[in-house]
Amino acid sequence: KINKEINDYNSKKINFKFYPEEEKHINEFISSIKIFGKILNIEENCIKSDILDSPEYQEKIKFWINQEKGKINNTKLLYKLTRDGETIAKFHELCDNIKDNLIIIKTENKTIFGSYCTWVWAKDGSDLYVNDGFLFNLTKGEKYANKKRNIHKGCKDHGPYIYDNFYFEKTMKKCNIINKLLSDNTGLNNIQEIEIYQLSF
Repeated sequence: KINKEINDYNSKKINFKFYPEEEKHINEFISSIKIFGKILNIEENCIKSDILDSPEYQEKIKFWINQEKGKINNTKLLYKLTRDGETIAKFHELCDNIKDNLIIIKTENKTIFGSYCTWVWAKDGSDLYVNDGFLFNLTKGEKYANKKRNIHKGCKDHGPYIYDNFYFEKTMKKCNIINKLLSDNTGLNNIQEIEIYQLSF
């Protein structure tokens, strides 16, 4: 809203050359609004995602994470399929041993789903049994508990792997979706985009 007001002001191109005092006051006001925006962390706590292309998606994800963990302070994009490539090795290089990650997946048939994970990924082939984190189907606007709570941390051939829900094997370009709640199109799906973020609170 602040950016819109500033853009509206700039687009009018009001000529204040005959009113220097008014121009000074308006510029001071705009500067104070920009500073206020930074204080509120308007940019920092947003998830700047190409997949979350609507305010409703953004707010839904932030609300779910706030329920689970608390208010997001900052985000960092660790991995993106179209930026970093489809190899499992690149996923491990960029994402291993980092806590609190958000995985957002968009299939070629436009289903958006994923998970919030408090645990870390690795390539040592080990498993975890955890009682936190959640899964979601953003297309349906639904959040789900990870009931089985079994996580495969990963190995050199596996990307993110949540038992009985979804997993990546040998490539990040294809995801095997098991849980029908995550997608109507279960089985091996071609992936349009994946974004994995590190969250801080």
